[in-house]
Amino acid sequence: MRHSCRTCGHLQYVADSEQYWDDDQAYISVCDCEEELFNVATGFSLYGELDDPDGIRSLATAERCLACGTVASLAQWMIRTGDLTLLSDP
Repeated sequence: MRHSCRTCGHLQYVADSEQYWDDDQAYISVCDCEEELFNVATGFSLYGELDDPDGIRSLATAERCLACGTVASLAQWMIRTGDLTLLSDP
């Protein structure tokens, strides 16, 4: 999954999805109104405790169409190895 800022256009991939991205298989529609502007949220569960995580166990996204308000979840994936970690300040 990837998203871009509506203000500056900066493109960003969610978690490790850039390495799997395929423009030919991209899916952008959340609803029948075919709008292309959405709010995107990402949630996750961790291996270990929040204050001392061992890595991310799973990720899920939620998208809300700005035109009609429809909410959907287009992406969910498990990270079986636990090697994907949260970003933090160095």
